[in-house]
Formats: sequence, structure tokens, C-alpha cells
Amino acid sequence: MAVAPPENACRRGHRRSLALDTVEGGSICLPCFAALVSDPHSPTYHFSHALSQLLLSLALEILQKTQCDDVRMNCLARWFLAFAALLKVLVVKGFHQNLLSSNCRRIYIKEMQDKGEKNPLITLFADALKGPLLSSNEEIQVNALDLIFLILSAKNCSIKQLQVLVEENIPDYIFEVIRLSAEEVFKQKLVVGFPTLLSVLYYTSEIPLYPVQPQILKLVCNSISCFPGIISISQVADLATTLTGILKRCIDGEHPETFILSCLMFSEILMSPSSCGVQKIGELIQEASRSAVLYSFAIPQELEKSIIITCQNYLLPWFQKVVDEEVDEGIVEAVLETFHLILLRGSDIQTQIFANNLVSSYWFNLSYAYLGLFPTDQMHSSIYLILGTIIDRTLGPEFGQPIRDACLYIPSDPLDLIFLLGQKSSLYTHLDLCQRAAFLILYVCSLYGESRGSPTGNMMQYSLEAEKILLNLLASEELDLFSISMHPIALKWLFQQEGIMTSLSYLILKFCQIFGANESHFLVSSNGFRPLNIEMVAELVISADNYVAPLLISLLKELHEESREDDMTCLLNTLTAIVREFPDASNQFCLNSFACAIRCLYCSACCSSKVFIDCSLLVLNVLYAANNKMISQEGEWLAISMKLLEYVNPILVSQPWGQEARLVLSIFCLILHHSKSQVLEEASKAVLLSTSLASAIENIVQKACDKGSSLVDHDEETEIGECLTSVLLLYFFSLDSLQSNLEECFNWQELLQSSQSPPLSIFSIKCHDLCRLMHFGSSTVKLLSSKCLLSILGRISEQRRKQQEELSCSLRYLLSLIAIVEGLIFYEERIVATNCCLCLCIILNWESLELQEKLLIRNSKWLRIIMEELTMTLTAPIMASKYFKNQHKPASHVAAALIRLEKAPEWMRTVFDISCISGILGNLSAQNLTAEMVNLFRALLSKKYLNEDHIQRLSQLFQVKLSLSYVLFLLIFK
Repeated sequence: MAVAPPENACRRGHRRSLALDTVEGGSICLPCFAALVSDPHSPTYHFSHALSQLLLSLALEILQKTQCDDVRMNCLARWFLAFAALLKVLVVKGFHQNLLSSNCRRIYIKEMQDKGEKNPLITLFADALKGPLLSSNEEIQVNALDLIFLILSAKNCSIKQLQVLVEENIPDYIFEVIRLSAEEVFKQKLVVGFPTLLSVLYYTSEIPLYPVQPQILKLVCNSISCFPGIISISQVADLATTLTGILKRCIDGEHPETFILSCLMFSEILMSPSSCGVQKIGELIQEASRSAVLYSFAIPQELEKSIIITCQNYLLPWFQKVVDEEVDEGIVEAVLETFHLILLRGSDIQTQIFANNLVSSYWFNLSYAYLGLFPTDQMHSSIYLILGTIIDRTLGPEFGQPIRDACLYIPSDPLDLIFLLGQKSSLYTHLDLCQRAAFLILYVCSLYGESRGSPTGNMMQYSLEAEKILLNLLASEELDLFSISMHPIALKWLFQQEGIMTSLSYLILKFCQIFGANESHFLVSSNGFRPLNIEMVAELVISADNYVAPLLISLLKELHEESREDDMTCLLNTLTAIVREFPDASNQFCLNSFACAIRCLYCSACCSSKVFIDCSLLVLNVLYAANNKMISQEGEWLAISMKLLEYVNPILVSQPWGQEARLVLSIFCLILHHSKSQVLEEASKAVLLSTSLASAIENIVQKACDKGSSLVDHDEETEIGECLTSVLLLYFFSLDSLQSNLEECFNWQELLQSSQSPPLSIFSIKCHDLCRLMHFGSSTVKLLSSKCLLSILGRISEQRRKQQEELSCSLRYLLSLIAIVEGLIFYEERIVATNCCLCLCIILNWESLELQEKLLIRNSKWLRIIMEELTMTLTAPIMASKYFKNQHKPASHVAAALIRLEKAPEWMRTVFDISCISGILGNLSAQNLTAEMVNLFRALLSKKYLNEDHIQRLSQLFQVKLSLSYVLFLLIFK
């Protein structure tokens, strides 16, 4: 009776471990397959090579796709046995030389060949084994290496295929496996051979410039770093002595790497537990530190930086830690001497960084802690001398001299410093020196937050008595803060003292006088401590937690009352400079009665032309920068507007205008602009309803229109062009203000009336006059005029929609408007062209046009030329690449408007036929898809100009555009 094959075996009884799972879910028994292909009578004999490749490609595909170590382990264990059997057969049959060639025609192999791969199967083999080689499972790595060895041992790779393995970095992966596997073993051997390494180091340290000395130092340093307890007390002593000798020899010449490794190793042995038991370690540290610092001054700056980083990252944390432990005074002295030597002889940049790091690490509290531990004269001198040098490096040269002068007399207890400030006895000969030093120490401590305590547990109390004494000194003398540097925190504290407001006001005025005479004080800084300059004053104004802004405004009123014109000019120029460079300062001025002070100044009888100009410049900059919510004192601004109207109306009648007139009109523009946000409403109404201003503006516009074609020669650099630009800007802002404040009292269609209509009650420019300016004016005049016309036409449409009005202009008038805007659709300035196109679109959308007018529009040859020009440029590949960027935008608005007409021109379907739309879509991409093109295609879709292919193409474009936008969003906000 036949015995049934075991479970999970093939029909011939081969075990499951020799079967290969396929991607499709089946399996192939490799012994059966090998027997099949080795039998000469088998029908598959001649196809065995291709079948072998198929089997190998299946296996590699599975291994490449999996990311699970368990799957990798299972696959590699089976495949090694299976491939061993298979290769044995193939070698006998002579197929081994081409096993990894590319005759197999699986889909993914063909795809790789299409991409230019010369040998896709060997590439697949390399890619499939990269993951297992980098696995954290050692057994998987070994199996992968066995498989590579098996393939190569069978002589299955040609020279070209071996080159592919090298190009795919398989040797690098193998070396990485070796490195990772050997590292832990190597570390363990280091522990065993550490005494031998030390003996080699002692021997090589006696030979200058020994070639392998850096490598030996690195091995010893790694051993101590990985195993801190490996080194004994005696070894620490011997090693420290050896390293000190190496550092001494570095001064005369040594490998830079040797010096760096010696410093690092010295730091490592200091952090080892055994270093605490070495008696002479303090002397060795002192000697080694001195040699290291001296060597650093004769080597490049990068090495000096490394030394300072070592002191900062290793020595300073250790110095802070041992303050609460038992430590030898000599070690503390050595560390202080090292730090002091670096600060004295290092480069300016590096030592300043180091000094800032020291003071930011509660150095003052740490210093007084060590003074408490070692109250000796030597420690006293060392502490105060390094304090003076640190202050020199942080505050500026010679800033720490008071501490050096008093280092022998100043007390060691920080509480005694405060006591010294209250002493007035003349019996103490060194009292002045000590008080200056005490002031400086307390001042620097407060700047760096050490008055609030530190991790060392010390506390330097804030003294109200000391503050009182200081304020009395400041109030009793004239302050001269321009010859010294001040920290911003100290300056802010000074301007927060309400008790010395008179002195502070004097200081502000003196600063304005100096700034007016020499504006080079602007943005001067050094070491973080800066002379009083415009930047510091502006920062104080913006912070709003001091009295600088109120002082400046009150000083403005005071100088006006005393008629001090020169000082007034200096103050106004200073305020203008602050607002120009620091716009947020304008908000604080507005919150501190700025409008009241300006109104008083404008209404003053002593307001000369120069003061008026300076004051107007300040008002202009404040209104330009101020936030709407911060502007207050509506009544004061109304009075200012009335005063400015009174001042400027006579000037506007005469020619030429001066700077005063242009400044006033600019101020009116900003007042009208703010009125849109429901502020300065009364002031804006005063401007809008000024009949004198309206008459002056009308005269200027008529003079400009009368010049006809010669108006183009009058740009903004000429007298007429400058006046016309100012008027058009004022008119543009007035349109928005009129909509917000006087909409119920104004009929926008009055601006479509002819010149014979009665004058309006507000200043205005009729549409036909704007068209004349657009046609004849310079580019700037065209831009402003077209913007005003677009705003007017839009408001007319909105008014007609709300009130269901009929259009009140004649056909001839309307055609004249259309003729002007059509002529500027292809103007070189894109904004002007866009404005004109939008104006034309508004007119086209007016539904109440008469039938005759609609026929004129539909039969317009000029409009057809515009559309044909648009489609030609959008369909021509060479032209479309540039045209899609910006130039299509104006005409595309008109195209969309014509398509949406209830009765669109019949020629539109001829212009935008299927081939034309297909050509446009062929040149369109996600990168050049603009909002204007989307609007155009939306109109084409709504009127059924698009077929199914067009719609599908657009859908793909929108999906790509959405993906690009999402990626861009992630890149920006990541």
C-alpha cells in the first residue's frame, strides 16, 4: 500500500522548506523542478534555462517587496537550500554562466528594460538583497551573505554583471555589515587590551610627531568614554602626566589632531570616577590648561574655537557641579586661570561668545559661592579680576575697570555690596571705588537675571534703598547718556521711573537735538550695549511699557507753547524717522493724544512754512502706518482737516504747487482711506464736501484734458503731471470713502452725464474726462484713470442692480467709452489693459442696453480681432509659453463676458471651435493654469463649447493643480 506524503510536502514527499512561494499564491518545489529540468527526456529540457530565470525572478521579487524580518528569515533560509540544489543541477547542465541574464520576459523585467537597464535581473538581485544586508537581525545578514557567496561561487556572474553589483554598491553594504558586526567585538577586546594600549601611549608620547600617536590616543579615549570605570586611580595620574607632557610639546610643534585628542582625553579622565582620588590632579589641570591655551594662540582660529567649546561644554558644567562637593582650591584656581587666560588672549569674537555664555550660566552667583567656600586673598583676587574681564567682553572695553580698581577692597559677601551703597562716611578712603564696583556688579547681575536666583541656591536681593539712591543721583545731575553704552533693559528701566520725568524729558530733547545734527547715530550698536540711538528709542516706544511715547508727545506740546522752532524741527524730524523705520510706533503715538498735539501745532500762529512741512510729513507717515483701530480723537482730526483745507485751497488755485500742497493732498488721501473702516468719518466728509477743493480739482482736470495728445509728454516729473497724479490719487480714495459715508446721498449715474450737466456737490471727475486722460495721458495717468473708471462703473452696476434703474446715458456716450477701453486692451502695461478689459466686461453685462447697442457690440470687428488674437497666441506653442504667464489675462476677461452674453456673437463659436479649444488645452499645464483661464473655461463649459475630451483634460489639470498646491502648502508651513 502506498504511503501518503507527509503534510506540507509535495506529491513526491519533498519537505516544505524546499518549496518556493510565488507572488500569485502558489508554490514551486525546487527539487522536483531541478529533476525536471535535468532529465534529457523531459519536454521542458530545452526551456529549463528560461524556467530557471523565472524561478529566480519570482524569488527576488518576493524578497524585494517584503519589509518584515520574519519573512526575510523564512525566505532566505529556504532559498539557500533550494538554490543550492537548483544550482548544482544547472552547473552540470551548463546553464550556470547565464543564470542572471535577461531573457525572462516578465512584465516588470520588460519595464526595467524599457527604462534603459542593461541587466535587469542582476539589478533586481542586488536590490532584493540590500534590505536583508541592512537588517538588524544578524542571522538574516548571514543568510544574505551566504546567498551572495553561493551565486558568486557557482561562477554564475559575468564581468559585466559583477560591475552591476559594484555599481549598485553591494560591496559597500557588505563592508557595512562587517563594520557593524565587528564594532561590539572590538570594544570588548579594547577592555582586555587597555593596559597594553596605555603602555604603547606612554612610549609614543616621548617621540615628537610620532605618526600613529593620534590613532593610539583615539583608541584610549574611546575606551575611557565607553567604559568610564576601566581606568584606575594610578592610571589616571600617569595618563594625566603623560597628556600634560604632550600638551607642552604641542607648543613647539605637534599634529593638530594630537592636540585635540589630548584635550578631549583630559576631559574624559576628569569625568571618570577615579580622578577624584588623584592628589596632584589640580596641578596637572593647571599646567595642562596653561599649555593648551598658549598653544591655541599660535594655531588657526578653528582650533581656538574647539578649545573654547571644550571649556564651555565640559569644563564649565563640571565647575558648576563640584561647587556642592569637596573640591581642592587649587583646581578651582586652575579653572579660573584657564578661563581668564582665554578671555584675555583669545580673539574678540570667540572670547565675546565665551563671556556671554559664562554670564548666562549664573557666573556671578557661582563666583560668590566659591568665595564662600574659599575665603582666601588669592581666590578673592582671582574672582574679581575675571569678573572685570568678563564685563569688558560683554559690555565693552574698559567697562569692568571699576572692579579691577577695587578688587582689593570690595567685600566678598554680595549683601555687603548693597550696604556699601548707603555709606557716606569720608573716613573710608576707598568708598568711591567700592561703590562704583558695587553698582556695576549689581547692574550686570540684574541684566542677566541673577537677581532672581540661580541653580546654585544663592540669591542677590533687589534693594529698594539702592534704587532710591540711584534715582536721586540721576535726578540731581544732568544726564549724559550719549557718551556711554547702555543695555536696552537698563534703558527701559530708566524710562519707567515716573519720579524723574523732568530729567527724562530733558534727555529726550537732547537726543532729538543730537539726532537732528548727526543722523549717523541711527542703528549704531556694539556688543549688545549701545549708545542711545534712534533704534533704542523706537523700541521703547513700541514696547508701550514705559514713558517714552507720552514724553515725546508732551514735549511736542511744550515746545509749541514756548515757540521754540529749532527744537520743534528737531523733535518732528526725530518722530518722523522713528515712524518711517518702525511703523508700529505710530500706533503708540495715536494712543497718546497725537492728534491733539498736531492740531495745536497747526493752529499756532508761529507755525512757519518749515514747521508746517515737517509736521505734515510726520502726520503723513503716522496715518500711513497706523492701524485703524488705534486712531482716536475724531474731533481733533476733523479740526486738522478743516485747518488743512483752509491752508491748501488758496495754493491749489495758483500754479505751480509747492511741497505743502502735495503733502496736504496726500494726507487727505489717507484720511479718506481710513474712513472706509468707520474711522475719521467726519474728517473725510469735510474733504469730500469741500466746494473749494472740488472747484480746484475740476480746473486742474480740464487744463489737462485741453492739452490733448501733448498730455503724454507731461509725466509725474513735470509740474502738470505731478499735480494731475496727486488729484487722481485723491479721487481714487474719495470713491471708496464716498461709497462708505455718503452713498445714500449720491447718484453714481451722474458721473455718466455730459459736461453740460450741473456741477455736483462733491468734487468729482466725470467718466468722459477719465477716458480722455486714459487716451492721452502718460502711463501713470492711464493707470490711475483706468482704476477710477473701473471703480465708478462697478458702483453704477451695483446701484442699478439694487434700485432696478435704467441706464441714463446716451448711446453715443456709451460707444465713446467702449471705443477708449477697447483701444487699450493690448496696452503694454498689463494692469492698465486689465482695468480696461474689466470696464468693457461691466458694460457688456449691462442688461438694459438697447437692441441697437447690442447689435453694435455683437457685430464689432474690433472685438473679433481681439478674440482671434487671443486664441492665436494661446494655441501657438511658441507664443503660448510666454503668453500664458500674464498677457492673456486682460483679453480672457472680455472673452468670458462675450461668451456669457444672452445672445453672444455668432462668430464666437467660429473663433472658439473644437480644434481651437483642443490647442489651448494642449498648451495648458498645471503650472500656467491661472484664475483667468479657469474663468474662461467655466464660461465655455456653461455655454456648451466643450466636448467630453475637453472636460476630461480639464479635470486632470485641476487634479494636478490641487496636488501641487497641497505640496506647496506643506513646504511652506512644515
